[in-house]
Amino acid sequence: MVTSSILKKPERLRHIPVIFLTGMDSSEDLVKGLTVLGAEGYIRKPFNRDEMIAQVKVMLRLKKAEDRQ
Repeated sequence: MVTSSILKKPERLRHIPVIFLTGMDSSEDLVKGLTVLGAEGYIRKPFNRDEMIAQVKVMLRLKKAEDRQ
């Protein structure tokens, strides 16, 4: 299973927010993805293109705000 910590292990990747795109669609999966596995976002398949773009835009805004602090 891929976790956010595995993806962010290299120093050069630690600043990049992770959004899981997955076929796992239960509420328990979502909570686990965000809390245990460390994702900043979670999109269920089949996904809506506009929803995915909106999620990415939110992550970019949050990252910019975090970088300003």
